[in-house]
Amino acid sequence: MIGLQCFIQVVRVRLSAVLAGGSIMPGFLLLASFVVYPSTSSIHLQELSVSESLFKQLKDIGIDEELAAKVSASLDPDHNATKKDLLNMQEAILQHQTLFNQKMADMNAKFDAEFKAMNAKSDAEFKAMKAESDARYFELKMESNKIDAELKVKLANAYAELKTEIHTVINRQYLVTFGSALMTIASVLAVNWYFNV
Repeated sequence: MIGLQCFIQVVRVRLSAVLAGGSIMPGFLLLASFVVYPSTSSIHLQELSVSESLFKQLKDIGIDEELAAKVSASLDPDHNATKKDLLNMQEAILQHQTLFNQKMADMNAKFDAEFKAMNAKSDAEFKAMKAESDARYFELKMESNKIDAELKVKLANAYAELKTEIHTVINRQYLVTFGSALMTIASVLAVNWYFNV
């Protein structure tokens, strides 16, 4: 009987340590750490205060009130421990684990939703920037094509004017040369006629 009460004391201390630390320890690890503590009046008073605070801690972490009361009652040093008490403790641990898993799943779902929203916003901003960049690119390309076409027209006009001027100069030079040749022939004929007459 005393050994079973000491066992319950150890389980109670380990369970309160698990709940205070916020971590989850499987039931078989609680059972594996069996240490016999001497039963004194100071330990008895400490156990009562721990038992009262344990009920509050169990409620604070989301364990339902009925199960928290059962676990707290089973940790009373004057209570005769049974297998049902151990099952209640394991149920409290599993309930806490379930609540913890649910909170983690909710946090993951919230994180995924926020990530998807940020990703969608980023994609929308990128598409808007790309559309603006493409529009500016096509605008610059149209301006460049327009300037290129104007330059080609100006070059063609300048080439045509240069070609016309070259032809005019060549024709003028041709007329001057042809006129000079005619004058030379006429001069030779005139001199020749003068000496023969």
